[in-house]
Amino acid sequence: LPPLRTVTRAVLPHLAAPRFSTISCASTPSLRLGECGALGTPSIPSAEVSEGEEEVESAAARHDTDAFAAVELALDSVVKVFTVSSGPNYFLPWQNKAQRESMGSGFVISGKRIVTNAHVVADHTFVLVRKHGSPAKYKAEVQAIGHECDLALLTVESEEFWEGMNSLELGDIPFLQEAVAVVGYPQGGDNISVTKGVVSRVEPTQYAHGATQLMAIQIDAAINPGNSGGPAIMGDKVAGVAFQNLSGAENIG
Repeated sequence: LPPLRTVTRAVLPHLAAPRFSTISCASTPSLRLGECGALGTPSIPSAEVSEGEEEVESAAARHDTDAFAAVELALDSVVKVFTVSSGPNYFLPWQNKAQRESMGSGFVISGKRIVTNAHVVADHTFVLVRKHGSPAKYKAEVQAIGHECDLALLTVESEEFWEGMNSLELGDIPFLQEAVAVVGYPQGGDNISVTKGVVSRVEPTQYAHGATQLMAIQIDAAINPGNSGGPAIMGDKVAGVAFQNLSGAENIG
C-alpha cells in the first residue's frame, strides 16, 4: 500500500470558506489612562475574570470530552482489512501474478456495510476483516468498488461480526484548521491507532490509484501505510477517508 496521509471525499459539492476572524486593535481597550494621567490596566473585577476563566475551561473540558467520546465510538466502528490479491499478468494473459497479502482499514456505516479504499481490495482473491479487541477474522465480500474515487463497500454475512459494532455517519466538509482524528491500523503494530491533526488544505488532488483528479482534504496527522480506508473523524462524524500521501513532503498528508 502507498503511504497514506491524505483523506478523500467522494462527493464534495462545494468548498466552504475558511472561518477566520480578526480583532481590531483600535476598538480593544487593552490599556487606558488612569485618573492621575498614568497608564494603567482596565479595572476588571477579579470575580468576573474568575467566572470567565471557569467558563472557558468548562467549554474546553466539554469539547475534549465530546472528542474523546467520538473516538471511543469510532473504536467499535473501525476494522482491520486483510486482503489476498492476485493481479492480471499482461505478459502471460492465461495466468495471474503470484498472490500477495496486504492490510488496510475500514469503518462501518449504516446498512451493515464497511467502507474502505478500492486499492485495499483491488484484484482480491478473498478478503477478511477483524474488529477491534477481537482475534477472530470474518470473511467479507466486495459489494461495490469505485477505482476512480478509490472507495469500496464490503459486506459481512456473519451476524456474530455485527454484535457490538457502531455505524458512523458522514459529516460535512471541514473548514481549515479544524481538528480531526484519524483511526486505523497502520504498519508497525497490530492494534488500532489514533492520531490527531488539523485540516490544512481542501482542493482537487490527483488520486494515485485511479489517476483522476477529485476533491481531497489535506491534513497534518501522522498516518502510515495500513491506514488506508480508515476514517478521519471530525466531531462525531466522518470527514473523509485516508488514502494516500505526498511523497517527499513532511507533516503534509
